[in-house]
Amino acid sequence: AFWSIEDVVGLFGADNMVDLVEKRVKNNIYVRGIWSYTDNLEELNKKYNRVDQKESMREVRMAPKEMEKLSMGYWMAGHTAAFVSSQREAYGFVIRSRDFTDFLRAQFEMVWKESSLIVKDD
Repeated sequence: AFWSIEDVVGLFGADNMVDLVEKRVKNNIYVRGIWSYTDNLEELNKKYNRVDQKESMREVRMAPKEMEKLSMGYWMAGHTAAFVSSQREAYGFVIRSRDFTDFLRAQFEMVWKESSLIVKDD
């Protein structure tokens, strides 16, 4: 996953995001996520990486400063990528393509290597 956490939660709502995480954990799905860069990391950590939260099977990193204020994001699994816009535009689309996800995954890995660790659950 690669997104602005504030925009995604704003679009889907906190309750839906909690439900999504619970279903993912129940199905034993580990996620690696990149948040777009923010100067408000301390505030976001308090809001979205609470220490009282149960194990959520994830590693989250913050993208480099050049990737600030990204309002669109995506989830990727296998050969499927789901894109979501900001609440301002409110649209999404899904692409199922091995070539496309291979391309997107290579870009994700490049950004991942340059990103800073926020939280890692073992």
